[in-house]
Amino acid sequence: MEQALVRLGRFVNDMEAHHHGDNLHQAGQFLIDCRRNGSDYDRARCPSQQQYLRLAMRVRAAYLYSGMADVAAETKDVDTRARAFNLGRLGE
Repeated sequence: MEQALVRLGRFVNDMEAHHHGDNLHQAGQFLIDCRRNGSDYDRARCPSQQQYLRLAMRVRAAYLYSGMADVAAETKDVDTRARAFNLGRLGE
């Protein structure tokens, strides 16, 4: 979901000069930040800030980390970028 919002936001920004796609990037950030009280399956047991161990399926984890990296690249959020990098390294 996060990756799709970033890609759509990039498309909107490319088509319009007013950065309306930035709202979609912020929505992606919101989806990353609001994870909690879910399951291990969807990587939503706890917020991404508190995820230090690989809790779920590798494919779902890869989607989350990729989405976090995309959102961080567009929003210039260094905290999300660092979390995506550090969480991704846990699988090495």
